[in-house]
Amino acid sequence: RKTLLLFTTMAVALVLGAGMAWAAPGAPTVVRTVPPEGATNVSLDAHIKAKFSEAMKYRTINTNTFYLTVGGCTSECLRVPAEVRYHGDTKTAILDPTAPLAPNTQYTATVEGAGDTDQQAVTDRELTPMASDYTFSFTTGSGGGGPGRP
Repeated sequence: RKTLLLFTTMAVALVLGAGMAWAAPGAPTVVRTVPPEGATNVSLDAHIKAKFSEAMKYRTINTNTFYLTVGGCTSECLRVPAEVRYHGDTKTAILDPTAPLAPNTQYTATVEGAGDTDQQAVTDRELTPMASDYTFSFTTGSGGGGPGRP
């Protein structure tokens, strides 16, 4: 009877745990973005950047794990076509839209972490995923220079 109770308890724990984040303690975080959260008058040809707290596994940083959407949409959104690269020396992911951004438009950038159902996440070199998605939003200007350019 005790064995059955123990087995049942373990089975329930496994089922409940299946929906929980798979990130370990000490997971990497985003420490800085360009443009910063809430920026306005961002250049239409901005480089979107996310700097991490530690060195990341470059193969986990791509258009599936770092992307840009129009407006405040964060689920099932149309993504802005872009190229993504990672600079290990600065611990920074860079998203470059393949065409200029639309003027006077709000955009939301997302860096995928664990904790949701899609199982997409950036990871550090030890393959520890970021604990949750990180999003930041900004609004473009009417054109010309502005935040987001080097």
